[in-house]
Order: sequence, then structure tokens, then C-alpha cells
Amino acid sequence: MLTLTVVAIEARTSSADEIWVAPTFQQDAGGGGTAANVLWPVTKVGAVRLAWAVPNDLDTFDSAKIAIIPQAPGASTLNVFVCPAQNGDLVNGACAGPFAQAFTGVPNQLVEVDISPLVAPRVGTPGATYLSVVAYTSPNTATDHFVGLRFSYSPQ
Repeated sequence: MLTLTVVAIEARTSSADEIWVAPTFQQDAGGGGTAANVLWPVTKVGAVRLAWAVPNDLDTFDSAKIAIIPQAPGASTLNVFVCPAQNGDLVNGACAGPFAQAFTGVPNQLVEVDISPLVAPRVGTPGATYLSVVAYTSPNTATDHFVGLRFSYSPQ
């Protein structure tokens, strides 16, 4: 007698969610925004503050990448401070940095600089942690422009 056993396997598709964090336009970081090639809203200079809440459905942090449009060619450094905080925390109590991340700029060519290793240990508790990133480039601070930050994660 032949017995056939059927095993049901549920296939789960992998998916990721993203949060786009637009730059703040504060006077001490270059003031109001401008445009790169007329179409791309960017910061006036290569300095920016970015802030967002860690989503409550976060299961796994995937990546954090800062998008920059350089105007000068060559080697540059992205310098980053990462600051996590929760309700009732001192907002500068857990800041870390500056961390230096090298990249090569090509004029008018968007470049993503991966800062995932800097953000990952500071993600904290989903739905309770807020993150702030202060970033600036050198030596091209006057000519680099920030577009924003892409925060990617896998939801529960």
C-alpha cells in the first residue's frame, strides 16, 4: 500500500518598506532650499539635519542611505552624527559621531552614501525611538547638495 503525504508550505514573499526623509531647511545649515538642475529640491550647501520616527511595524532594519548631488568632482567625505531619543530622553544624550564615510562625487550625478552601519545600532525600539542625523560633506561643503535619506526596513 502506498501512502502519500502532502505537506503544505506557505510561501511568504519578501517585502520591504521605506521611509523617505526630506532635509530640513534651517538657517544654520544653509537656510532655504534650492534646486539642482532646476528639478531636484536640495539643500543649498552640503550640510543637513534629518529626523524621523522608527516605524512601529519594523521587524528588521535593512538600510539607511543619504542621497547627495555633488557639484564638484572628486573624493569627498560625508561626516555623520546619529542621535536616537525616546519620549523623556535628553535629545543630545546619546548622540554618536562624527563618523566619516568616503565617497566619490561626479558633478550633477546623484550618489547614495550608505550609512547603515552607523544607524543600525541606534534604531532602538520600533514605535518608540526617534532618530536624527546631522550630516555634512568635506571638503565640498559649499558645492554638495543633499536630497534626503532613504530608511528601508522589513515590516512585521
